[in-house]
Amino acid sequence: WGVTLFAFLTILFLLIGASKNPQSEKTQFASAIWGIMTAIIAFYAGFGELVNDTYRSRIVPLGSFESETDAADDADKGSVIPR
Repeated sequence: WGVTLFAFLTILFLLIGASKNPQSEKTQFASAIWGIMTAIIAFYAGFGELVNDTYRSRIVPLGSFESETDAADDADKGSVIPR
């Protein structure tokens, strides 16, 4: 979710910069909607990290970049996030 969040933030900053033109009401509206979507993604990612770290298991699915062998090792351990 981190990569998605930073991609959304990059697009948001570009939209905010483009909306500084006083005649761009549609761009201002688009940047507002994009900002709300970015905030939802940030909230979900933060909430997921907090809950998963607190309970030391994958309660909130966040995805991962680990290989299939790492996922199989985690399944053998009872889906506990290694520390």
